[in-house]
Amino acid sequence: MIYVWDTDTFSWWLRGAEPLVHRFAHLPDGDAVFVTAVTAFEVLRGRMVVAARAQGERQHAVALAAFVAALTALGRFRVLPYSIEDAERVAQLRTGRGTKGRCDLRIAAIALGASAVLVTRNVSHFKDLPGLAVENWLG
Repeated sequence: MIYVWDTDTFSWWLRGAEPLVHRFAHLPDGDAVFVTAVTAFEVLRGRMVVAARAQGERQHAVALAAFVAALTALGRFRVLPYSIEDAERVAQLRTGRGTKGRCDLRIAAIALGASAVLVTRNVSHFKDLPGLAVENWLG
């Protein structure tokens, strides 16, 4: 089974959320967890914004340490790209949703393209998307 973690799930894993840490450590043979280019971008962008706003060298050092920790953590995962096909899938998924949840739709499109199960705590953000399998490993 292929699983794709959304950004929220990855962020909880970074914080050491026990259900995620345990399940990730005990995946059955043949199962794999991926993150997406969208998640990598969101996580690193967030760390860069904090670093850019840091006041003083101490805050900057702490912010850059968090950036490096996130970058290192992302290195433990295979990252699925955001392809032209995924962009086209987003256009189809967006029908009736406006601009709400763009990153969620991009992550969902990547998961659909990979025939993967999307793992999220925010099941309600994805439950209405046709063909998308969704699981919540946090509760």
